[in-house]
Amino acid sequence: MLTRGEKLGPYEIVAPLASGGMGDVYRAHDPRLERSVAIKVLPERLAKDPEAAARFAREARTVAALSHPHILAIHDFGLEGGLAYAVTELLEGETLRRRLDRGPLPLALVRENALAIAAALGAAHEKGIVHRDVKPENVFLTRDGGLKILDFGVAKASEAPKPEKGASGADTEPGVLVGTIGYMSPEQVRCEPVDPRSDLFSFGCVLYEMITGARAFRKATPADTLAAILNDEPPPIDRRATGCPAELARLVEHCLRKEREARFQSARDLAFALETAAGDTRAPRRESRRPAIASVAILPFAGPENEPAREYLADGLTEDLINAVASRAKARVIARSSVFRWKSAAADPREIGRELGVSAVVTGRVAAREGDLDVFAELVDAEDGAQLWGGRFRRPAADLLALEEEIADAIVRRIGARARGRSRPKAARRPSASEAYDLYLRGRFEWNRRTEDGFEKALALFDEAIRRDPGLALAYAGIADAYVFLGGYGHLAPEIAYPRSRAAAEKALSIASSAEAHNSLASVLHRFAWDFAGAEREFRLALADNPAHATAHHWYGLFLLTMGRFDEAWEEIERASALDPLSLVVREDRGYFHHCRRDYADAERVFRGIAESDPAFLPARFDLGIALVERGDLADGISEIRGAVSAAGERPRAVATLAWALAAAGEKDEARALLRGLAAPAFSVALVHTALGETDAAFAELGRAIDRREDAAVSLLVNPRVDALRGDSRFDALLRRVGFPKRARTADSTPERE
Repeated sequence: MLTRGEKLGPYEIVAPLASGGMGDVYRAHDPRLERSVAIKVLPERLAKDPEAAARFAREARTVAALSHPHILAIHDFGLEGGLAYAVTELLEGETLRRRLDRGPLPLALVRENALAIAAALGAAHEKGIVHRDVKPENVFLTRDGGLKILDFGVAKASEAPKPEKGASGADTEPGVLVGTIGYMSPEQVRCEPVDPRSDLFSFGCVLYEMITGARAFRKATPADTLAAILNDEPPPIDRRATGCPAELARLVEHCLRKEREARFQSARDLAFALETAAGDTRAPRRESRRPAIASVAILPFAGPENEPAREYLADGLTEDLINAVASRAKARVIARSSVFRWKSAAADPREIGRELGVSAVVTGRVAAREGDLDVFAELVDAEDGAQLWGGRFRRPAADLLALEEEIADAIVRRIGARARGRSRPKAARRPSASEAYDLYLRGRFEWNRRTEDGFEKALALFDEAIRRDPGLALAYAGIADAYVFLGGYGHLAPEIAYPRSRAAAEKALSIASSAEAHNSLASVLHRFAWDFAGAEREFRLALADNPAHATAHHWYGLFLLTMGRFDEAWEEIERASALDPLSLVVREDRGYFHHCRRDYADAERVFRGIAESDPAFLPARFDLGIALVERGDLADGISEIRGAVSAAGERPRAVATLAWALAAAGEKDEARALLRGLAAPAFSVALVHTALGETDAAFAELGRAIDRREDAAVSLLVNPRVDALRGDSRFDALLRRVGFPKRARTADSTPERE
């Protein structure tokens, strides 16, 4: 085995990928073209075998003679230190065998994959090459939805295909069985010469398995399997898979004729039959009187093959489907931030279902072809991995929104739990110009990166979308969200960020009502305008528009918490957690709830769990340190905060938190030294003065924070770190300035531990 860093010619080995009888495969780096490649290396023991070496070289020449999007491309071939190696494109995804281990494919994907295999075989046959080992292990499904035929190691090359008389097979000894038991044609079993029609028999075996999930010929022993290929017919497809069109079942039977003259005579004929015989591939594979699905996760769809620049199409489609299905179905639909953990990752739906606690999982991919979009979707039972429904949807790219509506309706029908009342208003989602919506999707793609650069790029794309279509409400909502985060993350002064966010949210709502716009406006009214009655109204409107909007439940829960309405706040945070179970932000605010209740042990437990699962999530580490200090574990709390400050790059707000912890621990000189000249937010500075016992300075800084409209001011009613100031008339005056209603100001904002 080769190790990381070793070189074969100019290629540097990165990691092993697979190992088999005819060689080991590695991921490698090509420094000349700055790309990743795969390298298949013939083992040294085989390199010394003239027959094995000749077969390996023949495979390289065979593949090099082909150029087709559904055939693995070879880049190079060479010898190094007695090792023969072939360099090919690097594929990401899984073999068809691994996919079939989870059950049959949806009929839409059966048809699409079958067409791709037929096209690849047709290209090889036209070059006079018969594969001779077509099987699921040699079909690779790429992560972006493509398909590649692999392993021409036993392929036969001749000057031209001769379907009438068969090829000579001179490159294989007479009497030698070539191929894989279970997928060989009858003529291969009899060690007779083969031609392209032999591949079509093997193709029929693969197609049968894609539809039914079972092998066409599989007996107790290899000898019995070979005998079945020669003498038996596989069980009828309709016994193993309901919903398969009769024309498609007959096509499979045609491929599996014992006599090659009775099969399709070319891959071109087979492809034509596939185009016309698949029927309604959107029919469910399994119709049953099963109960309605209670919860579902819509995983990120794979983007168009070989078009990474259009990845945003798949991301935007996924996000819109999540929102649309959540607003129309009674089922619990997992939020975007939790499901996008599996973006660009091949994972078993059963594992995802267990982690997210859902009954079913939706997967899919987007393909762009000649101005059209093809979308393939599949609903999978999370308990047993069985496919419950699959569909293919095709429309011009300009009709993307109509395509989304069609897919969402199909998913809701298959879930079987349509919500009562109105659906999500389409007016908020439907632009008049497809180019504008395309720009909006790209903007959301950048916004979801949650970086300052991402927010800035998103703003530029939203602005351009509005220039193309001034009536695109979604783009205004996107602008509002970008400014909310720019202000909330400290990238932009609040007096600049929040007014811009409010203006954009109000503009969006003036065009059309949407949960996104109501939620954005509610956040501005809560965090900046301190119009608490207006904020609650907008939060309720957002949830009325989309009851499954996880962020609206989350932010509404925080609003209720700052109002001291603890029981209501917990209910909303729990709803957000159920909809977005993997969200670290929601988990963190569960801990913040306990912190505001002065339940420091529970707060510590939540924050520690997050910090241990993801040490890079710094807010939880800061909050863990604060909770430790609050409960009297001063040394550990300060140590945790020091580590978080270092990881955060000594940001002023982070340094102020350390100064607070030191002051709370009695290390007043060091706390004052850190505070000296620190350009931290006024509210953070006020907390340090409070811990130092410098009450006058604390009130002065809190007044400055309110003057600047710092959003931390909305925590005054429940924040434990200002408890020392309560009871002072100046504190009540601050609460009035922020605008807390009288009932909130007089409520018990420092509840006792339960």
